[in-house]
Amino acid sequence: MQVAILGRQPKLSVAELERIYGAEAISEISDEAALVEVDEPLDQNRLGGTIKSAKLLTRLESTDLEGAFAYLQKTVPDHLEYLPDGKLQLGVSVYGFKA
Repeated sequence: MQVAILGRQPKLSVAELERIYGAEAISEISDEAALVEVDEPLDQNRLGGTIKSAKLLTRLESTDLEGAFAYLQKTVPDHLEYLPDGKLQLGVSVYGFKA
Protein backbone atom coordinates (compact mmCIF):
# COMPACT_ATOMS: atom_id res chain seq x y z
CA MET A 1 0.00 0.00 0.00
CA GLN A 2 1.16 3.50 -0.82
CA VAL A 3 0.29 6.81 0.81
CA ALA A 4 -0.15 9.93 -1.32
CA ILE A 5 0.28 13.41 0.10
CA LEU A 6 -2.28 15.53 -1.72
CA GLY A 7 -1.69 18.95 -3.25
CA ARG A 8 -3.46 22.25 -2.65
CA GLN A 9 -6.58 20.97 -4.46
CA PRO A 10 -7.12 17.70 -2.57
CA LYS A 11 -10.39 16.72 -4.31
CA LEU A 12 -8.72 17.13 -7.70
CA SER A 13 -5.72 15.12 -6.46
CA VAL A 14 -8.01 12.29 -5.34
CA ALA A 15 -9.87 12.36 -8.67
CA GLU A 16 -6.54 12.05 -10.48
CA LEU A 17 -5.53 9.07 -8.32
CA GLU A 18 -8.91 7.43 -8.94
CA ARG A 19 -8.54 7.91 -12.69
CA ILE A 20 -5.08 6.33 -12.76
CA TYR A 21 -5.42 3.59 -10.13
CA GLY A 22 -9.21 3.06 -10.00
CA ALA A 23 -11.66 4.45 -7.46
CA GLU A 24 -11.77 1.16 -5.57
CA ALA A 25 -8.03 1.45 -4.83
CA ILE A 26 -8.25 4.91 -3.20
CA SER A 27 -9.16 5.71 0.42
CA GLU A 28 -9.00 9.27 1.69
CA ILE A 29 -7.53 9.28 5.20
CA SER A 30 -7.49 13.05 5.76
CA ASP A 31 -7.69 16.34 3.87
CA GLU A 32 -3.96 15.95 3.23
CA ALA A 33 -3.52 12.27 2.36
CA ALA A 34 -4.97 9.22 0.67
CA LEU A 35 -4.10 5.53 0.68
CA VAL A 36 -3.60 3.79 -2.65
CA GLU A 37 -3.93 0.00 -2.64
CA VAL A 38 -1.06 -0.85 -4.99
CA ASP A 39 2.26 -2.53 -4.26
CA GLU A 40 4.46 -0.59 -6.67
CA PRO A 41 5.54 3.02 -6.01
CA LEU A 42 3.18 5.66 -7.38
CA ASP A 43 4.22 7.14 -10.73
CA GLN A 44 5.04 10.71 -9.65
CA ASN A 45 5.64 11.67 -13.30
CA ARG A 46 1.91 11.16 -13.94
CA LEU A 47 0.62 12.74 -10.73
CA GLY A 48 0.47 16.51 -10.91
CA GLY A 49 -1.79 16.74 -7.86
CA THR A 50 0.22 14.53 -5.52
CA ILE A 51 3.06 16.30 -3.72
CA LYS A 52 4.83 13.12 -2.63
CA SER A 53 4.21 9.46 -2.00
CA ALA A 54 5.71 6.62 -0.01
CA LYS A 55 5.20 2.98 0.87
CA LEU A 56 3.10 2.66 4.00
CA LEU A 57 5.04 0.58 6.53
CA THR A 58 2.76 1.02 9.53
CA ARG A 59 -0.04 3.21 10.76
CA LEU A 60 -0.01 4.63 14.28
CA GLU A 61 -3.32 5.08 16.06
CA SER A 62 -2.08 7.97 18.20
CA THR A 63 -1.56 11.57 17.11
CA ASP A 64 1.10 12.09 19.79
CA LEU A 65 4.22 13.36 18.02
CA GLU A 66 6.63 12.36 20.81
CA GLY A 67 5.18 8.85 20.75
CA ALA A 68 5.68 8.66 16.99
CA PHE A 69 9.36 9.60 17.28
CA ALA A 70 9.81 7.10 20.12
CA TYR A 71 8.33 4.44 17.83
CA LEU A 72 10.82 5.40 15.09
CA GLN A 73 13.76 5.21 17.48
CA LYS A 74 12.66 1.75 18.53
CA THR A 75 11.90 0.28 15.08
CA VAL A 76 14.27 1.91 12.57
CA PRO A 77 17.33 -0.12 13.62
CA ASP A 78 15.46 -3.32 12.72
CA HIS A 79 15.19 -2.12 9.11
CA LEU A 80 18.95 -1.66 8.68
CA GLU A 81 19.57 -5.37 8.12
CA TYR A 82 17.45 -5.24 4.93
CA LEU A 83 19.40 -2.38 3.37
CA PRO A 84 22.63 -2.52 1.37
CA ASP A 85 25.67 -1.64 3.45
CA GLY A 86 23.44 -1.06 6.48
CA LYS A 87 22.80 2.53 5.39
CA LEU A 88 19.51 4.31 5.79
CA GLN A 89 18.52 7.75 4.60
CA LEU A 90 15.57 8.84 6.69
CA GLY A 91 13.40 11.88 6.20
CA VAL A 92 10.36 12.61 8.31
CA SER A 93 7.36 14.62 7.21
CA VAL A 94 4.65 15.15 9.80
CA TYR A 95 0.95 15.46 8.98
CA GLY A 96 -2.02 15.39 11.34
CA PHE A 97 -0.10 15.21 14.62
CA LYS A 98 -0.68 17.28 17.71
CA ALA A 99 2.48 19.24 18.46
